Amino acid sequence: MAIRAHPAPSDRWIDVLKPAHPTAWQADLRMLSQVTELSAFVTAYLGGVVVNVADSGPTGVFHLATVPRAQGFGVAHTVLGAISAWASTMAAGGV
Repeated sequence: MAIRAHPAPSDRWIDVLKPAHPTAWQADLRMLSQVTELSAFVTAYLGGVVVNVADSGPTGVFHLATVPRAQGFGVAHTVLGAISAWASTMAAGGV
C-alpha cells in the first residue's frame, strides 16, 4: 500500500469521500477549503487504486473513508498511523 499526503484534495480523493458522506460532501469540501492551518489530504493506494482517503489538520482527523472492497484489512489503521507520523514531522504536535 502506498500512502501520500497532499495539500489539497484530488478528484480521486473526492470520489472516495462522496459515497461515505453522500449528503454532506460538498459542504464538507467548502469548509475544508477555508482551513488555513497546516493540513493534509491523505490518499492510500493499493495496486494503483485509491482505497482510502482522510484529511487531517492541527485539531485532528476530520474524514476517513475506505472503499467497501478494502474494508477489514487494516487500511484505515495504517492511514491513521501515517497521519500521526506526518503530524509529528510537520511540528503539529501529533494528532
